[in-house]
Amino acid sequence: MLYALNGIPSILFGIFGLIVFVGFLGWGKSWLSGGILLALVMLPTVTVAMIERIDALPRSHIEAAVALGLSESEVVRRVILPESAGALVTGLLLGLARVAGETAPILFTATVFAGATLPTGVRESPVLSLPYHVFVLAQDSFDPAVSRTVWGTATVLLLLVIGLSAVALPLRLRIHDEARHG
Repeated sequence: MLYALNGIPSILFGIFGLIVFVGFLGWGKSWLSGGILLALVMLPTVTVAMIERIDALPRSHIEAAVALGLSESEVVRRVILPESAGALVTGLLLGLARVAGETAPILFTATVFAGATLPTGVRESPVLSLPYHVFVLAQDSFDPAVSRTVWGTATVLLLLVIGLSAVALPLRLRIHDEARHG
């Protein structure tokens, strides 16, 4: 189910956010609507990373904790979470790298091209975003002056995604190495 959720096109998440957050809940275009929707987009990525790490935990660690008399909540808090912290960080970084370039979810729920100021509340407070900025500028890309701005903005966005992925990759490799050597 998580892999299926991870494969849902972002435009569908955007329409869902428009219907639920902007329409039904009446939040309007706001950073809160966009932030919650982007969190939903990245949730499967983070969850899969955590599940893989928890599955890779040596069963003997959990059995030893139970044998010492730890309750289920203590096993989770003292054994599983510390052993899975790296996977959580990796999943978060990979999820952030994914949502950094998502345009559709924030297009419908959070962002405007110009005129946004610092948010003054949680409702009806739209924000600016790099993906949407690239999208709007690309529509005017036949103008040579705009073309430089589009490529500059796209480069910043690409470097952001590459940077997050570059940080996540060594963590991911270390987690798998720790899991193998238990």
